Amino acid sequence: MKQPFSIKLQLYLIFAVLCAVTAAMIYYKVKYMGFRFKPQVKTELWQIEARISFYGQNQPVTVKMTTPDNPPGYSIQSELSPVRRYKFTTEEEDGIRRAVWTCPKVTGIQRLYYMVKVFKSSQGTTGFDVTDNEPTPLPQLPLWKDTAAVAVKQIIKKARGKDTTDEEFVSNVIRMLNEPKNPQVNALLIKPVGDDTKYDLFSKLMAKEKYPTRKIQGVFLRQGAKWQNPNLLAEVYYDKSWHIFNLETGAAGLPGNFLVFRRGGISLFDVIGARNSKIRFSVTKSVISANKLYPARAKKAGGGLWLYFSVYSLPAAEQNAFKKLVMIPLGILIIVLLRNVVGINTMGTFMPVLLTLAFMETKLVPGLLLFSVILIVGLSIRFYLSRLNLLLTPRISSVVILVIILMMAVSVISFHAGLHEGLTVTFFPLIIIAWTIERSSIIWEEDGPVTALKQLGASVGAGVLCYLAMGDFYVQHIMYSFMELNLVVMGIILLLGTYTGYRLTELHRFASLVKK
Repeated sequence: MKQPFSIKLQLYLIFAVLCAVTAAMIYYKVKYMGFRFKPQVKTELWQIEARISFYGQNQPVTVKMTTPDNPPGYSIQSELSPVRRYKFTTEEEDGIRRAVWTCPKVTGIQRLYYMVKVFKSSQGTTGFDVTDNEPTPLPQLPLWKDTAAVAVKQIIKKARGKDTTDEEFVSNVIRMLNEPKNPQVNALLIKPVGDDTKYDLFSKLMAKEKYPTRKIQGVFLRQGAKWQNPNLLAEVYYDKSWHIFNLETGAAGLPGNFLVFRRGGISLFDVIGARNSKIRFSVTKSVISANKLYPARAKKAGGGLWLYFSVYSLPAAEQNAFKKLVMIPLGILIIVLLRNVVGINTMGTFMPVLLTLAFMETKLVPGLLLFSVILIVGLSIRFYLSRLNLLLTPRISSVVILVIILMMAVSVISFHAGLHEGLTVTFFPLIIIAWTIERSSIIWEEDGPVTALKQLGASVGAGVLCYLAMGDFYVQHIMYSFMELNLVVMGIILLLGTYTGYRLTELHRFASLVKK
């Protein structure tokens, strides 16, 4: 019995349906939710997620965290604490806004989350009130003796120089504290102040010169930051006002991409009734709201339910992971075109795509160099292993262990040589590298070095092509903002699955017919 529809017609219908669904979803996003095809950097929406973890001791727990309140240069679009079992409220403590979680009894490892979305705003607060607040009292100076006392005098003398302003003096001290081989700083770090942080040492040096200081804690808004410690700035009081300094560079002023959580006064967070508490921050640039703050528009258009069940409702760290995953289908499409239409034979079907993911972390040129080093050394040792007549499983297992050792060696050598790009070697997929070495060796022995090198070159070349497509910022924005485009990609791949014509690399066989 004949089928009412041929297989090709079924595929065309499937492709048409996928295109129609994609077009409808894109239209709805653009029309009602404010999505845009062109990235709008000036209207970025940043999602900052704070994670407080601690160990409950089978007793009531109270957790308090200082939250952003009219942060300079930014406006708050929304905030949320998606935690069950705990009662969540906000309160004012000494004029400072704090989030409060309480629970009658908790046991074991606990994690609390606080998410806030902010956007750059020229209409909001642009800076701190630097004149009305009274300066904090000077900290009690440590008793520096011998070498430490001499080191303090040398640091202050060198930082003062001649005719330096207060700002220049403070900046000079910070830069000296960041010098890794500064003998005066090292002398202080091995004395009774050895357990102090950089800020503590800086604060005491400032106090010696009668400069009050206090902390500013917050987060640098950098795309893709995952579970980092809170960043720290310092405020120094002189000329009847407070002045902000970057403790890494010594630059004066509040950095434009810094979101303030806490400024002096109360601590950043407190955990009462538990132990081993710590706080980490994750930051992501929310693409769905980079176009005129879409969440409000989505709710207004009745898209709140869709938003709740979408990827965009996930925590920041998971969203950063999906930004890379949604690019994989595009790389797969390129591989299908190269293999089925062009006729390029790669070593492993999707090995080039996995290499591309590693290149996106290491950058292209360092990634190619690292891959080449591991491959060359690994093949050299693999050729020796072939002489031992090992069975397949033990041989591949040995290669896996070998790759691990090579990765560690490359990382250590690169670190001590000052080549920090080498530390990214761990982004390469371990098993794929090991199998590539094994497969290359087998092809080399059975078909000769030319065939092996051709397949390796084709695989790396395909990986570079995938990188050029998947690594483009505009393409990443489109694919993450409109993930439904992957339905079209899948439809194209389904249609290519029926292609049985000649490949481009086979056409040279008919060159003589063309001449005739």
